[in-house]
Amino acid sequence: LTVDPWLTTDDDKETITNFLNTMLGYIDASPDLSVSGNKTTAESILTTLKTGSHWVASCRMGDVDDGTSVVDTDTRVWGTDNLFIVDASIHPDLPTGNTQVSVTLSSLVLSVY
Repeated sequence: LTVDPWLTTDDDKETITNFLNTMLGYIDASPDLSVSGNKTTAESILTTLKTGSHWVASCRMGDVDDGTSVVDTDTRVWGTDNLFIVDASIHPDLPTGNTQVSVTLSSLVLSVY
C-alpha cells in the first residue's frame, strides 16, 4: 500500500472520509446507481484502499528495435503485428501535469492507426 505522502495526516483522512461519504450519499439517492455490498461506508473503503503507482517509461517508445524500447513510434510492440500499448508507460518521463492528459492525447492521435 502506497500512502506516503498521501492520507497520512488527520486533515487528509478527514477530507477523504467526507468526500467518500458525500459520494456514497449521491449513489444511495440515485435510482440508477448502486454500490456492491449493502454496508459500504467511507471507513470500509478506506480500510481496503490500495493505491497504485503507474510508472512512466516502463514500455519505452523508440524508433528502432535495438533492445532499449518496447514499442515503436506507432505504439506497436516490437516483434508483433497487432499488439499496441497506449498508456503512460510509453512516455519517456513523467509530465508536470496529470498523466491522463498525455495518455488521452496519445490515444486520440494513435487511434487513427
